[in-house]
Amino acid sequence: DVPVGIGAEETLMGGPQPYAHVIQHKALPAGFHLASPRRNGLELLIDTCLNAPGKVTILAYGPLTNVALALRAESRLKDKIERIVLMNGVFFRPGLEYNTLTDADASAIVYSSGLPVETVGLDVTLQCRLNAAQMRRIEDAKLETAQFLLQLIRMWQDANHAQFPILHDPLSVAVAIRPDLVSTVTGDVAVETRGTVGETQGMTVFRENPKGNVRVANEVNSAAVIDFFLDRVLAPPRQ
Repeated sequence: DVPVGIGAEETLMGGPQPYAHVIQHKALPAGFHLASPRRNGLELLIDTCLNAPGKVTILAYGPLTNVALALRAESRLKDKIERIVLMNGVFFRPGLEYNTLTDADASAIVYSSGLPVETVGLDVTLQCRLNAAQMRRIEDAKLETAQFLLQLIRMWQDANHAQFPILHDPLSVAVAIRPDLVSTVTGDVAVETRGTVGETQGMTVFRENPKGNVRVANEVNSAAVIDFFLDRVLAPPRQ
């Protein structure tokens, strides 16, 4: 009962999305196929926002191509979006983050949109790593959903079971529900859209500004985040 759409297959400026080697599809049951006809994700995003009874929160934990395209394609969206919550960027130490550098132009559009943006960067998500005891809670769970999650984790570990998952994307989901899990500073974010590939292209530059539209997480209660995550994923699905 959850609508699913196919997003952009190229970046905003025409480069390929780097998803050629995604292996998680191997966890799907044999013979699985998406419902027909193929649904356009951009249209689904715009229609969902415009037809919502109130303002919506957009949660984006991948490259921001689809969100940027939607904002450029439909000006009425700005009146329907309450906030945008992201896993995007790295702000308080040097470095690059996958979602930003994959489509830096799209990230720049979202950060400069004037809409309220809340973002968790790589510098805070890296603090939310599961340990061996927490992994055992997932391993011991009898729920089908928990075992499916474990299967995905094992694929990512690639036989290295000492490599414990880091809650990069789940932190953005958690913050969308529980903003108290992080502390934030308010300001503006600029994205380097040119620069040198692999060195400066895709860098996020944060400047404090009490009138800015972006709230950047600078501290995280990692223990509370992990507890919240495990409590949710190990709970029986809603009927």
